[in-house]
Amino acid sequence: MKKMMELKINENIYPVYLKRSKRIKTSLSVNDNLEIIISSPRNISESEFKKIIEKASSWIKNEVCKKQKLYNQRKVEDFKKGKVIWLNGKCYDLIPNHKQITNHLIKDNAIYISKNFSYKKVYGEVIEKVKKIFNYYKTKLDFVPKDAILNFKYYKSRWGVCYFRKKEVVLNDLMAILPDNLIEYIVVHELLHFKFHNHNKSFHDFLEKIILNHRLREKELVFFNSILYKKE
Repeated sequence: MKKMMELKINENIYPVYLKRSKRIKTSLSVNDNLEIIISSPRNISESEFKKIIEKASSWIKNEVCKKQKLYNQRKVEDFKKGKVIWLNGKCYDLIPNHKQITNHLIKDNAIYISKNFSYKKVYGEVIEKVKKIFNYYKTKLDFVPKDAILNFKYYKSRWGVCYFRKKEVVLNDLMAILPDNLIEYIVVHELLHFKFHNHNKSFHDFLEKIILNHRLREKELVFFNSILYKKE
């Protein structure tokens, strides 16, 4: 993927990327990180690229404005700078340098942190909850191997993956930023891949029996996608 140019929309600058592939048709999208991406056949020229941008200028502006609004609501920049933290679906202000606190203290809408504050420790409390939800559904769903294991790893663009042949589910170690209902949705989603190896109709029908209105939870999850930013 190659950065081709930048667009100025409402005084903000947004990068525009060209992604060449074997695809036949050209598509245009704006991702959760406010990057404008044109996916096109390999033989597209620079002049054709510019024409696509010009022709779709109104659509791009509208889409960027919608994404920017969500981006601001998520407080992504403040999160990256360490000014706020998302924990279990709620955003807290981080207030530093409290000498009497070992690591952190949650109070109202703020988390008071020590000089040696560790994100891993504050996330750890929610991760324990994730493990309990995993073990509950692992027992409840009879097609899940009894010796299936759960591990955690940081992913930039996914919440989890099921390696059914290895009898392993790996979840994003940023699961701790999510509310309980979305944690449950992701855990069940991945466990179902021990029975269904793709996202076909049978998969979604079965998922709906366990997680009612699961499509709504999918949409809720989109809100948190751009907060997949590793904090040490």
